[in-house]
Amino acid sequence: MKRVALGLAMFCLIFCTRAFAEIKYIEIKDVSNVSEIEFSNLSDFEKFAVGDIFFCKKTSKSYVLVGGTYYSYNLQGYKTVADFKAGSNYKNAIDYYESVEQKIPDAERFYFYKSNHFANGADALDAWANGWGEKFERANYARFEDEEIYLGSPISNLYYSAKQYGINTLSECVELLFLQKHEFESMEIYRIAKSKGFKENSDYQSAIAKGFETKEVWDAARKLNLANASEYQNYIAFVAEIGNKIDEKDFTKEAAVVYHYIAKVSKDNYSLEKLIENCNSQMKNENANVKLAIEKYVEKKVDYYKNSFEKMENYLSNSLVLRIIENSKELGKYNEKNDVFNKK
Repeated sequence: MKRVALGLAMFCLIFCTRAFAEIKYIEIKDVSNVSEIEFSNLSDFEKFAVGDIFFCKKTSKSYVLVGGTYYSYNLQGYKTVADFKAGSNYKNAIDYYESVEQKIPDAERFYFYKSNHFANGADALDAWANGWGEKFERANYARFEDEEIYLGSPISNLYYSAKQYGINTLSECVELLFLQKHEFESMEIYRIAKSKGFKENSDYQSAIAKGFETKEVWDAARKLNLANASEYQNYIAFVAEIGNKIDEKDFTKEAAVVYHYIAKVSKDNYSLEKLIENCNSQMKNENANVKLAIEKYVEKKVDYYKNSFEKMENYLSNSLVLRIIENSKELGKYNEKNDVFNKK
C-alpha cells in the first residue's frame, strides 16, 4: 500500500513539475520501438503536452514522454499544438505556414492571395484592403451601372495593371473599365449622355454632332434615314400639319399632302395643269431625305414585295387635286368652265 501511494506521489510530482514548465518542441527524424499511446482528441493530449514535446515530420505526430511511455497526437503536419489550433481554418499545415511566412493573418485572405496568384502577401493584403477581395454574384464579374463588367482571372493581373496607372481601389478600376468599354472619356460625360438616353459614347457623339439632343429622337430620325436634326424637325412639322388636316377635313394622307402644297402656291390664277405643275415643282425641291420619309409616312405601297412607296408626284392626279380645291374654298375658287383656279 505504501509503495502504491509512493508511486502516485512520484507521478504527481513529475506531472505537476512538467505542467509548470515551459513547453519546448524538439524536432526528431523518426520514432521506433517505443511504447506509445495515441490520443484521439487534442484535449486529452494537452493534459500531457507540457515540458518537452517531440515533433516528427515523418509521422506528423507530436510525442510526450511520461514514465517511459510516449503519449502522442497526430497534429497533421503542424509543429505545435498552438499552430494546430491557429490553423483550424486552413486546408493543411503547409498553407498555414505559408500564410505565416507571408504575414497574412487569416485563412480568408490567404486563400485570396493564393487563388489569385499575387506576387507576395503584402500585395494581396493591399488589394484586400482596397476592395479587390469583394465577392461578386458571378465569378470575375463586378456590377456597375446595372451592368456586369468582366475583371479577368486571376484578379491580380488587373490589380497590378491598375497600380501602374495609379488606381488603387477596385471600385475605381471597375468604373474605368466601364468607361473604356463604352468609350467615354470621363464619368461626367457619361452622366450627361446617360441623362439623354445614350449608353455608348460613339452614339452620343454622332448624335450631338448632327444636332440631336436625345437618343429617342436620334433613333427615330435614323429609322427614317434623316441625316440631321434639321431634317427631322422639318419632317415632324410636316407630319404634324398633315395630321391636323386629316383630322380637320377627314382627308386621306395623300389628300392632306396635296392640300399642303396647294396651300403653298403663291396667289395667282392657274389652270389645273399649271397648278399641278407648280405643286410638283415644290415637291421636287424638297430635301430628298425628308421627301422619302414623307412618302414612307403616307405608306401607299406600290410594290408589296419590294416594300417601295409611291412617289409624292403620283398623288397629284387631276381628280384628287380637283376634289381638294372644290371642297376647300379657303384655298381659292376654281372655275371649271374656264379651267381657272384663283389662288387666295
